[in-house]
Order: sequence, then structure tokens, then C-alpha cells
Amino acid sequence: MAYAIHPSAKGFYIRFYTFPTLLAVICILAILFGAIAPYLLGIIGVPLMVIACAVPLVGVIHTLLYVRATTLSIEEGTLIYETGILAHYKKTLSIHMVTDSMTYRSFIDKIIGIASLRISTAGSTGYEIIADGLDWWQAEEMGKRIYEKINEKKKMEKK
Repeated sequence: MAYAIHPSAKGFYIRFYTFPTLLAVICILAILFGAIAPYLLGIIGVPLMVIACAVPLVGVIHTLLYVRATTLSIEEGTLIYETGILAHYKKTLSIHMVTDSMTYRSFIDKIIGIASLRISTAGSTGYEIIADGLDWWQAEEMGKRIYEKINEKKKMEKK
């Protein structure tokens, strides 16, 4: 039975587009409430308004594409991580090669409600897979399933 998870759209957008969106809102408000001199509106205001309106829209589109294109799944004895909007990246690991899975949540991640799942394998330095922006409960559930699969494999090897 396969189990697949995707990143959280809310978490991804907040993590990567909070600051650009705040700048865009500040620019729009500055133009609308006259903080920019009226004679500059034609020269600076219109392009600035277009850019300020485009930033949040581009962020939403990028977020939706990323969430749709990124998957971490566990099937039979295989762990599969796929991502990429323009280029496709697929990492396939045999579950018996996995030595460690760690759920990581920074202070900001806790506020947002997301986590990263980091997976390392035998013979590698660092983590083979780092799945960012997952809902924390999904990351925990995937970590438990990986642990269960590893233990099933070890029990079968002992018999």
C-alpha cells in the first residue's frame, strides 16, 4: 500500500513569500495614500504598482505549482521523492538502505505548522532527502511509516 504526502501550500508561501508580499503591500499603500509625490506617479508609480501587484500573484502561482509537483511517497520497499516545476528531479531509495529519518521544526516552522523530513542512508554523508514544508503531522506520520518499514525488514532478515 502506497502512502504519499505533498508540502503544505500555506507553509511554503509563508516561508518564501512573506517578505516580498509585505514589501509589495507597502509599495501599493505608499502609492495609494500619496507617500510618493504625485508628479512621480507616472514615472515610478505605474511600474511600481504593476510589480507590487505581480509579486504576490507570482508567489501564489509558484506555490501551487511547487506543491503539485513535489511528492514524497513510500511504496513497498521503496522511498520516492519527486520535485521540480521546470526540471524533474526524482530520488528513489531502497527502504533497507535508510538508516535515519528525522523530523525538524524551527521556531518559525512551529508557528506556521510545518516541518522538514530528513532522511539519510547507509554510506552517505548528510541527508539523501530533505523534504521541506510538510505539514508537521504528515512529516511525523511518514517518519513512523519509514521506521515501521525498516523494522519489518530487520525482522524478516533475522528469520
